[in-house]
Amino acid sequence: MAIPMEPPKSYLLVSILYSPMVDPREPREELVKLFGEEDVVVGPWNFDHTNYYEKEMGKDLNKVFLSFENLISSEQLVEIKLFCIELEEQFSYKNRRRVNIDPGYLELSKLVLASTKNYDHRIHLGKGVYGDVQLRFRGGQFVTNPWTYPDYQTSLTMEFFTRVRQKYHDQLKQLDS
Repeated sequence: MAIPMEPPKSYLLVSILYSPMVDPREPREELVKLFGEEDVVVGPWNFDHTNYYEKEMGKDLNKVFLSFENLISSEQLVEIKLFCIELEEQFSYKNRRRVNIDPGYLELSKLVLASTKNYDHRIHLGKGVYGDVQLRFRGGQFVTNPWTYPDYQTSLTMEFFTRVRQKYHDQLKQLDS
């Protein structure tokens, strides 16, 4: 007989894509209020991987990735995504986003992003939020999927995810002792 087991807590990650009209410290401060102190940060850098956001957010977009010290339950991802949507609305102007905030969580085996868009590789988690496995950890490194976003495949972001994974691994070992 199968016995369901609680998975270990996960490491919360957030990417923030923002227009030059937004001071990125403002949404970050709101995230810190809710999730605790930032842990690992990479960026900002010029986001030029796609022009998908240009019509809504304009040109010269920048992106930053960050993680938080406090671990979360993977089940919290739905509410975290809904909070991030509300935060995007706070920074919008004339019904156009000026910031795009994408939360996800990292486990030892994978990186899962939250999305409101349903595709064949995404699983509904609740309240219109889907889980999307962007990266898997195999053979000592993160590997991509055919649908992995280009900016999640760069050496800079792979180093970030690897560093966060190591911190997470160390944190789990401390919890076990």
